[in-house]
Amino acid sequence: MTNYLGYLKRLITFKKYPLFRTIPFRYLLLNILIISILIAVPNVLSLISSVNATSHLTDSSTELPEFTIQNEMYHGDTQLVEIGSQKILFTEDLTTEETGDIDDDILIGFLKDGIYVQNVQNSGFSYSLLGGVSNDSELQTFIDNQLSSLYFYIVMYALIYIVLIYTLVFTVLLTGSLLISSVSRLLNKKSDYMNWFKVSSYITALFYIPFFLLNLFINTPLWYLYVLMLPFYVYYFKKLPALKKK
Repeated sequence: MTNYLGYLKRLITFKKYPLFRTIPFRYLLLNILIISILIAVPNVLSLISSVNATSHLTDSSTELPEFTIQNEMYHGDTQLVEIGSQKILFTEDLTTEETGDIDDDILIGFLKDGIYVQNVQNSGFSYSLLGGVSNDSELQTFIDNQLSSLYFYIVMYALIYIVLIYTLVFTVLLTGSLLISSVSRLLNKKSDYMNWFKVSSYITALFYIPFFLLNLFINTPLWYLYVLMLPFYVYYFKKLPALKKK
């Protein structure tokens, strides 16, 4: 851990650039894992909140709208169910392609063609996941019978989601490192893509941690992150030695 933090200190103090080539490959993999987990956390937390809110739909004090689900399409009344500070929307007036029109305070939406879950990327779960539920009373029965299993599915979803993000982050950072290294060589700079790969993993992890914490309270555009990272890339690019002419 001390060595890992030592490389991080070198990064933020702009010192000993050449020694970045000595970063163990496992630290690169660790950085990507940290980034992947941070990206996945908001989605997983949103799913957990959704399951907790959904579990209260079976309370006797909760009145559900009358509806039917036929051919995986919602047909029924439009109603906003409030469970504490959380809101669940039932409507056939919106589709999963129109989630941008849903208010930010709505946690779950039973829409025309699927289920919306706040903060979950590509949200638009098919009604087929409800196992043949066709009306409001069957939905309550399904929740009662499947609640414990839903948490298991969340764990499986989280693991699969982190693996997918890990693969994506690894690919993006590797591709970016190859691109930077190629441009560097075209500009007559001595460069190695693996050094950039390692440095990029540290830079991204360094800035994604505060970005993640800030995003818990304020919805911050992702491009801010890239702007803050840019000076580090410019600095280390300028540190590249010139290629020796043969």
